[in-house]
Amino acid sequence: MKTIALTFEGPYTNKEYVPSNSGVYCVYACIHSKATSMVTYKRLLYVGESTDVKTRIDDHERLDDWMAHLRQGEKLCYTFAGVTSPDRKRAEAAIIHKYAPPVNEHKYALLSYKTEMKISGRKGLLASTFTVGNSI
Repeated sequence: MKTIALTFEGPYTNKEYVPSNSGVYCVYACIHSKATSMVTYKRLLYVGESTDVKTRIDDHERLDDWMAHLRQGEKLCYTFAGVTSPDRKRAEAAIIHKYAPPVNEHKYALLSYKTEMKISGRKGLLASTFTVGNSI
């Protein structure tokens, strides 16, 4: 079994502030109160990975799909956890497998081995610990 620890940063309500680093990112439907600067996570919409998360989000071909899932008063917000290959793709697949975000295609093939995720920081709606995959 492989254990992957991720520490999430964010939420970023403006994608300009998402780091230009290698990692995993989550796209949420959120409500942002400008008066209190508080963000309330509503739903996890998408999970992705990239060697440069900011550039990936800026040019993402699924932006319209993310926007289509927003309800009145909601906006997109993003969280980020730095991680490099090969764990980046496995971490992405594990989160997708656990939460089945509506805009993701499911990547079960990457989970041929059991993966334990330890999530900390500004983790949004993600559990602190979970395990997915086969019992190999």
